[in-house]
Amino acid sequence: MMARIAPEPKLLNGKNVLIMSPSEWGDNAVSNMQIAALLSESNTVVYIETMGGRMPRIRELGRVFRRLKSFFVGSQAKRSKKGLDPRNTHIVSPLAIPLHGNRIVSWLNNLMLGWQVRRVLKRLKMSMPIIWSFSPRWEPVIGKIDYELVVFHCVDGLHTYDASDAFKRQFERVVRNANLVITPGVLLERELKLLNPATYRIGHGCVTDHLKQPNNGVSLKDIADIPQPRAIYAGTLAKWVDYPLLAEVARRLPKVSFVLIGYVHALAPRDQVDMLISLPNVFHLGYKNFDELPGYYRGAAVGLVPYQADNEHIQYSTPTKFLDYCAAGLPAVSTRYPAAEAMGDMVRCATTPDEFVVAIEQAIADNTEAAVQRRREYARNHTWERQVAKMSELIDKRLHGG
Repeated sequence: MMARIAPEPKLLNGKNVLIMSPSEWGDNAVSNMQIAALLSESNTVVYIETMGGRMPRIRELGRVFRRLKSFFVGSQAKRSKKGLDPRNTHIVSPLAIPLHGNRIVSWLNNLMLGWQVRRVLKRLKMSMPIIWSFSPRWEPVIGKIDYELVVFHCVDGLHTYDASDAFKRQFERVVRNANLVITPGVLLERELKLLNPATYRIGHGCVTDHLKQPNNGVSLKDIADIPQPRAIYAGTLAKWVDYPLLAEVARRLPKVSFVLIGYVHALAPRDQVDMLISLPNVFHLGYKNFDELPGYYRGAAVGLVPYQADNEHIQYSTPTKFLDYCAAGLPAVSTRYPAAEAMGDMVRCATTPDEFVVAIEQAIADNTEAAVQRRREYARNHTWERQVAKMSELIDKRLHGG
């Protein structure tokens, strides 16, 4: 029996929404971008890109140049085809010195960022916005704005990026002072509730347009030439990917093609990445635009989430790709951590290379049409529209004293 599709609540409408992000819009289409794009259809939405969390590496100088160009030439919502379609979102690339912890630099950044944000709000005639912050670093800027409500959305274990006492104190202040705290994390919900009872766990979503894609096995050319069956990983090749595990599994499954989609992060262990992609049955296709991913999923037999299970960041994370794989009908195999286990029978969890190999073989062998439809039905009940509607309902209650 097919799962019943739940009734869909209403989204926020006619509001001013200021999203303060830890990401650039051209990065992978993560939750803050999905929320911004969706809300921009019926609200005035400004997306402030990351102020930067660290000094850039040499290989990231191109990104710095684009930021400077965007600031001085001007930002437009549809300035680039790269990344998620922003729809009506106003994207702002602020200038800041990515050197946190220095009091003088922090003071200067707060002045610059506050002025830049207020200038944008004035230009767009946005008064009393709902502030939707994804990073506690925006705390001093929030203090310079008159707002209607503050939502703090904690997607990751942020202490895994910055373990300093100063950051911890700032994080706890932001959580306590927020009118509403939202998190997709199993561990995070429990910990954040201790700081703010108005904490709610609402998971990530999948894109409705991806569900509309035909599930006919027709894939894009650069994957169509790769031998089947194919196991795919779509996401940043970051430092928390378990490269030794993936390499060992690829060696044990020489008849399976391992397809990697995503750019290599500046902090990734380059020697391990190079070792992995040098294997004859591993194919690195590089960055692909978010809208292209369904075409690659249609050409795959199984989706992978091969993260380091003992990595503290991963213990707190909730990857969006679980639902992206479900939307495509793909079986998923992941290392074992709370978010993966919370997906129930939508995801096969494995700990050792032996278990991972068996899970991939079973996923490929047991991928019946009924199983494909069951995954797609699960995704239909967890679209971004439905998840953001749940968030909108909470915000509306808080605005009206609930």
